[in-house]
Amino acid sequence: MTMHAELQRLVQLRRSSALADDYQGRWASLKDRTSELLDTVCQKCIKIQLAANMHRTKPVQLIEEDPAPLLLTYTPFYRKSEYLTREGKIVKQVKEEALKEKAAAKAREDLLIQKQLEMEAAFKKQADLLAQLMNKQT
Repeated sequence: MTMHAELQRLVQLRRSSALADDYQGRWASLKDRTSELLDTVCQKCIKIQLAANMHRTKPVQLIEEDPAPLLLTYTPFYRKSEYLTREGKIVKQVKEEALKEKAAAKAREDLLIQKQLEMEAAFKKQADLLAQLMNKQT
């Protein structure tokens, strides 16, 4: 029977005409069981806290045992350019995109200039042909 159910029964017994000894005995039994439960919970909490404290103090003891720990001994060193932040990566991406757009614009401009030169050459050729035709007629 749970403690809650037992408490309810004891409250109901108080309202009825029952033997005082039985009533007091049940309350004493409930009180003892509750005390035992609290003691058990208290002991478990103390053990958990002790284990947590031991776990937290272990690294401190290791550091105190080794007077000069070389924490950077196993740290890899990279070039400064490789230490990038998110902002640095975004700036790099924007620069790359701008360079790609600039290169594409330059390629389009070169293509247009090449087409214009081809057209000028074609016009010059036609003008020369026309001039030759005119000279033949005269």
